[in-house]
Amino acid sequence: MLLKNQKPASGNANGVLAGNAVNLPALGAARIKCGSLSLDLNADVETSTLTFTVAWEGCDTADFASPIALANNEVNAAAAVVGTGTAGADANIVKSYSAPPSAYAFRYVRAKIVVGVATGTTSDTYATSYRYRV
Repeated sequence: MLLKNQKPASGNANGVLAGNAVNLPALGAARIKCGSLSLDLNADVETSTLTFTVAWEGCDTADFASPIALANNEVNAAAAVVGTGTAGADANIVKSYSAPPSAYAFRYVRAKIVVGVATGTTSDTYATSYRYRV
């Protein structure tokens, strides 16, 4: 069975410094079918030069001390930049990001949005949810 719109979260990156992240809700990974987890993201990156990048974390004790992989790490060691702000209005970015294979080796898993280059503002927004099969 496919479950969509699980653990929705939305907000903005106001005050999030470059190199820091917005942590998204955690999921218990035990019932998620391997290879089926993804993050649906709708982001509007408005601050000039600011970047959003999706990263994944896993843990067995809910402390999330283990970064497990960045999005697209299976084919490229560089982070997948979701979007970069420019001066003026930017179109929303609507994409789905698959969890890497190592995500299923942990008891808990979550995605996070890493802010880069500049400090986020209230105009840098996101809405997310997970989808997966059980």
